[in-house]
Amino acid sequence: IYLLGDSGIGKSTLMANVMTKFCDDESYIILNCGKEDGLKAINGVVWDQINSYKDFAAFVKDVIDNRDTDYAKLRCVVIDTIDQLFSCSEKYVIDLWNRQSLGVKDFKPATTMNSSWNGFGKAEDKNIELILDLIWKLKSVGIAVWMVGHTRRRDNVDPITGLTYSTVTASMMTRYFEAVKTKMDICAICYINREMTSREFGKEKCRIYSYLP
Repeated sequence: IYLLGDSGIGKSTLMANVMTKFCDDESYIILNCGKEDGLKAINGVVWDQINSYKDFAAFVKDVIDNRDTDYAKLRCVVIDTIDQLFSCSEKYVIDLWNRQSLGVKDFKPATTMNSSWNGFGKAEDKNIELILDLIWKLKSVGIAVWMVGHTRRRDNVDPITGLTYSTVTASMMTRYFEAVKTKMDICAICYINREMTSREFGKEKCRIYSYLP
């Protein structure tokens, strides 16, 4: 399951509620990735902090190596958020390129994704390969991987009617999003249903907003 939504809409809380309702403490873990820290405010949830690709790789290795003992009951891992995991993994991707290229004549160490892995987009492809490989290692031992991600809104103007409408897309780059969404069984988007009406009071117009759950 891949759950997307705006910041603060309740994605982490929803995942935590599902895990605590249907799983015991030994059968799930939520990975709080990068600069996300919403799990700190949720009581009674099992979670761990992931700040880099090496952290995620170490976690997966620990699970695989101890699948029959410490993680015998583990059934689900939630990545919160997948966009932050990709982001904090990029430094490792650049460092990996620099290590592999040592000794190459006239080599200049890369400092950005675009200057590594021989071309635009190649570094992102490597990042995708590394992350998906670790996810598939978890899946290979019977562990379901759920993901949380952010969305962003963009206002567009229809060229014919002149009306403005909004589109919702993933906040991370399209290359990452496309690689992830095609691997999931369900891709869902959280949203707030709003009903807006306008009322006139004398010469002034007041707009009233009603928020529905």
